[in-house]
Amino acid sequence: MKEFYGDISLILDLSFSMEASSMDEAIEKIFEKAYISFNVKNEETEEDIFTGVDVNNWYFVDEPTQGNVMQSGVRPFEIYEED
Repeated sequence: MKEFYGDISLILDLSFSMEASSMDEAIEKIFEKAYISFNVKNEETEEDIFTGVDVNNWYFVDEPTQGNVMQSGVRPFEIYEED
């Protein structure tokens, strides 16, 4: 079997729920303490497609880029406290 290498960008629209004692703590967890563990699986066999993944340049977007160049599929950051 041959090995192939490459790079790919990912746009992910993520809905979430989380626990925190305050809004400030919740935002700190998201933007300062979060990390990503990433696997890409074959839909039919559920085996990992990538033999190695290096997620070294990622960030959560708090505000989409404005002006002539915008990131497709990116929404502003929103967080709400449970009523």
